[in-house]
Amino acid sequence: MPSPTVGDLNVSAPLTNVLVASLQGLDKFIADKVFPMVPVQLAGGKYYKIAPGSLTRSAAAKRGLSQEAAGGSYDVSTDTYFCEAYAEKIMIDEQIKANAANPFDPERAAAEILAVKMAIKKEKLWTSTFFTTSKWTGSTSGSDITPGTLWSVDGSTPIADIRAQILSCEKKSGGFRPNTFVLSRPVWGILQDHPDFLDRVTIAKDRIVQPDLLASVLELDRVFIAGAVENTAQQGAADSLDFIAGKNAMLAYVAPSPSIMMPSAGYTFYWDGLAGGVNGSRVRRYYEENKTSTVVEGEMYFDQKLVAAECGVFFSAVIA
Repeated sequence: MPSPTVGDLNVSAPLTNVLVASLQGLDKFIADKVFPMVPVQLAGGKYYKIAPGSLTRSAAAKRGLSQEAAGGSYDVSTDTYFCEAYAEKIMIDEQIKANAANPFDPERAAAEILAVKMAIKKEKLWTSTFFTTSKWTGSTSGSDITPGTLWSVDGSTPIADIRAQILSCEKKSGGFRPNTFVLSRPVWGILQDHPDFLDRVTIAKDRIVQPDLLASVLELDRVFIAGAVENTAQQGAADSLDFIAGKNAMLAYVAPSPSIMMPSAGYTFYWDGLAGGVNGSRVRRYYEENKTSTVVEGEMYFDQKLVAAECGVFFSAVIA
């Protein structure tokens, strides 16, 4: 690791812990939950990609006495990652600090606010990398899927639609059956009450319909509800609030853990080599004399990579 810079010496371990704990507690954000997190010691480098289909090609043959085994192989390629730096700061004027009454801690509050702001940035980048059109090729059409009858319309068949794409993705990826389903909060709101779903499960009077029931019906390991909201209006203008994930959904095969020998639809690399960082994130605290303010600055280093397009299916605009 290189020698610490002046900026590194301003890293606040307590505020970094507040930031990381807050990020982990933001349950509406899914950017760090869907794909495996891969710690890297260098900010940039190469990684290996295994072509999923090549793992289902067998060259096994009968072997005679004292003969070599039949030769087999699989297709390996390389790609690169680079963990870009993303940062935002909050300035705390000395007058605010001087007038802060216990138990209010302006610096801790700043770290918690930064956690939300940074999570929004990461969620938006995750959405533009994975949860959008023209990314995945595992579907029956080889491109994005919009149901002929939208799932918000009477007579629609979302479960059959999803199952058809699970089967297609499993075949096109060489047997790697999707194990993860991501859907936006508005889409989940429709599926929660959809008869095509409810008719397949038994609900006790006191039990709320939860994502694990949908996972059970679809034979998936995990279902994530993307419920983060963003305000796209400029400061001072009227709020313009909407769900970051839109009205979309996505299937993916996700490796249980990072491996150079097994496919996965995607990975998130985070740089673990920065001084004072935890999971690629840290908080620096310093004072700006000319502004008589303490600065609390959050920063994160990561790169989200789509690895195997055939291991995913994107459902675009599935509800009205």
